[in-house]
Amino acid sequence: MSLTFRTGMVWLRWSPVLLGTTAIAIATVVAHAPSVVIQIAMFLCVISWITARPLFVIWTTRLGATGVQTKSRPRIVAARRFRLHLHYILDRAELTVRTETRDRDGRARTTVERPKLKKIASTAMGLTFTLRVVPGRQTVASFSARADALASVLGLDLKVAPNISRPTQLVDVAVRLQDTLAVSREAKLPDASEPDSISGQIRVGRLAEGGDLSLNLFEHHTAVQGQNRSGKSAFVYGLLANCAANPLLLVVGCDPSSLTLAPFRDAPHPEWRGLGTMDMATHSKALVLIVAEMDRRLSLLLAMRRDKLNSTDLSPSLPHVLVVLEEFAGLVISATASDRQLGAKPNERVSASIEASVTRLLQEGAKVSITVLTVLQRAEASVLVARSQYARRISFRVDNVDSLHMLHPALDPGIAQEVRSFVPGMALIDQPGCPIDIFRSDLTSYTDYADSVFATLNRQTMGP
Repeated sequence: MSLTFRTGMVWLRWSPVLLGTTAIAIATVVAHAPSVVIQIAMFLCVISWITARPLFVIWTTRLGATGVQTKSRPRIVAARRFRLHLHYILDRAELTVRTETRDRDGRARTTVERPKLKKIASTAMGLTFTLRVVPGRQTVASFSARADALASVLGLDLKVAPNISRPTQLVDVAVRLQDTLAVSREAKLPDASEPDSISGQIRVGRLAEGGDLSLNLFEHHTAVQGQNRSGKSAFVYGLLANCAANPLLLVVGCDPSSLTLAPFRDAPHPEWRGLGTMDMATHSKALVLIVAEMDRRLSLLLAMRRDKLNSTDLSPSLPHVLVVLEEFAGLVISATASDRQLGAKPNERVSASIEASVTRLLQEGAKVSITVLTVLQRAEASVLVARSQYARRISFRVDNVDSLHMLHPALDPGIAQEVRSFVPGMALIDQPGCPIDIFRSDLTSYTDYADSVFATLNRQTMGP
């Protein structure tokens, strides 16, 4: 077990009254304490309480192997400190509202209004403080704009967000007391004792703030990049293992390595999957058949007088189709080499057919519940066709900053440099409606992934 100690700043404001009070306290401590160590400890405690300043902010305990944090007394101490020193903290973070007035004698007076503490709650990764902003003088947006200053005063990582129940009046300050990205956890794989899930939400990792990251594969095309040993494959394994347990989701696509999609070999529509590089035409044929299914669904929409399929329209006979393009750059390179070797004419080239099919799926597939999951080592303009259609973009460690900006054009240059040193499993995620965030993906070994998919498919075929 490893201990992580975090201490905050020590603020002492000396005054004649404080000096006198401290002298009396020291004399009392020396006269009654049995040892020097206890004398020093009591002296520091007296100083801390008299000055109304936090002496030590918090310490946390972390189990190195499991990442489980113990629920211990230090959190209670932190909550009490925050409540006791709230005025000072808000003043230092400039989160108070000051009004200058004059009394009847013309003397200037300053009225100070501060947000009020409504609630303190313990969370899995720290503490959450709920405060009410100053009515009519302060907004949740103005409070959130001072989040960095508040974090600097506390000396801790935190996140400020509107309260769900009263978003215009209350603000939640989530203080993180543990580095949630320091330790990986095992992915949550389907359990044979539980009924198959029909939800598109799949837990794939943990965000820096401590919450779970879940992806809805019924929405958005997804691009995932990352070099070897970056944790990209373990992330995809966990994702696809949960896809297999969803009877409303069909996994198809192209896999030149033959490893990622091999467990789905006996799943419905094997003709919609291309494996290996021995015959690149199988990949082209698989994608052409998937495009034909997309056209069939588009005709169905026309007959229904609608512009898209909803999740309520899905059924085992009309499932959501997830097209996995594993190592897409390698797929395109292998197809191009095969065309060159066979001397294929322009209208017979497999590579051109693959790119044309993928482009159509990206541009038209989402409205008929067909989404694409493209996995590659490095995003490049020459390989990633129709990249503007990828609404969800995930980047594990890469050695090329240009590839990061290819998927995340608005990425801060400083963060881009940090991504190059990400440990395995850490990644950036950029998706609609959310700012770019960092998460640590759940781990899944290939053996666990393959066993889980085989067991799930056998259970669906043979029954429980």
